[in-house]
Amino acid sequence: CEMNPAAGRTKFIKKPERKNRKHLKEDELGGFLLALEEDEGNPLINLLVKLAMHTFLRPGEVRAAKWEEIDEANAMWTIPAERMKKNTADMQRQPHLVPLSKQALAIIKEIRKLSSDSDFLFPGKSRHNKPLSDVAIIKAVKRLSDGKATPHGFRHTASTILNEQGFPRHVIDKQMSHVDRNKVRAVYNKAEYLEDRKNLMQSWANHLSNKLQSAA
Repeated sequence: CEMNPAAGRTKFIKKPERKNRKHLKEDELGGFLLALEEDEGNPLINLLVKLAMHTFLRPGEVRAAKWEEIDEANAMWTIPAERMKKNTADMQRQPHLVPLSKQALAIIKEIRKLSSDSDFLFPGKSRHNKPLSDVAIIKAVKRLSDGKATPHGFRHTASTILNEQGFPRHVIDKQMSHVDRNKVRAVYNKAEYLEDRKNLMQSWANHLSNKLQSAA
């Protein structure tokens, strides 16, 4: 083929509208957290929602968490590269570090009481060697938020509030495992900003605790 038959025709193609996932606003956080705290549903699913909120990882990354990834002594969760999203076609997956706040460690301690006999933090009901399905957390968040939020929306909520609080964008993006769209900069910038990320995660957990306390 000597020419591109689609050349010059992109102006006739309507780009799909980008839509944010349903997410909680700042003033809705307290009510949701209180509803979650008082809920008498499946305790393991509720702990899954809590951990997802405190770590703002992608839902699948939380659901499939294994005990071998959790280092409670050093307050660190290391997600292996094969479990992380591949952000672009020409970049390899990378392991992801998740500093664990005091509140996240307390949640994990409660999870251990329920699932320490499984490889997974959140094993499925019928198949103990498989994690809970995504349906479980989606239904729980939808019910507790009256349809206002999705599990993936926790990322949007955290990013919005942390940016508004003045945390450096590069620290937030690193913690959210976002890849720099500038390919050259992404290749050379290997900084982990780990101490800044520890402070970020503890501050976020404190913010959630304050919201819950205010709503109670």
